[in-house]
Amino acid sequence: GQAQAQWPTLSIDLSDTVCIDQPLSIANTSTGAVTYDWDFSTGELANEPNATAIVSSTTLGRPFNLALIEEAGSWFGFVMGSNTRSLVRLEFDSLSDPSPEVFNVGTLGGVFNNPRSIDLFKEGDTWYGLVADFGSGILFRLTFTNGLQQAPTVENLTTLGLINSPYDLSIIDDGTSIWAQIIEFGGTVVFVEFGSSITNDPTGQASQITIPGSSQTVSIATVNECGTWYSVVSSAGNNN
Repeated sequence: GQAQAQWPTLSIDLSDTVCIDQPLSIANTSTGAVTYDWDFSTGELANEPNATAIVSSTTLGRPFNLALIEEAGSWFGFVMGSNTRSLVRLEFDSLSDPSPEVFNVGTLGGVFNNPRSIDLFKEGDTWYGLVADFGSGILFRLTFTNGLQQAPTVENLTTLGLINSPYDLSIIDDGTSIWAQIIEFGGTVVFVEFGSSITNDPTGQASQITIPGSSQTVSIATVNECGTWYSVVSSAGNNN
């Protein structure tokens, strides 16, 4: 079924007149959310960003995507080395850190063939990861029982009958169920439902849709706006 989340109501009380160099008092009277992040510097995303190379290392092993997460004030990046078949961890002092430390977590028992994508999800006090393996078509679950700075355990969740050549994935919590959204190189999106917990067995809970006019689909991004989910897919084969 479809989950209908309550959309927060924005409300801010402030004076319509303020003198230069005088403080401006702002009162947040918004409702419908637990926490709020405010950004009063509008327009940054319309500007051309500055790109900086922060890591150049064979340890990365030809990564295809990056999972970036924050834990207790520290930032971590995780990539799968498609050539080395390894999990790699980046540790940042801050998001502006120009030289994160790079750690090869290892092959985790040699279970990967050609891993392309990884995403992480926190449930309770434990972080979990899902890895889509392009070479084998297998979905793997990682459990970071001892924290993000230790090697996780790995579970083989099989191909679920629909995964063949996964290129990108994301984990989505719709408020009712946890989902893995997987983009297939052949032009389909596979949805894997874990129910109320990412630790559940997803066998038999997978479905797929075909993307019309696509060719060599390689990435997907999904957002929720006012209770409706939207996805954008890139199609490398025909530049769409």
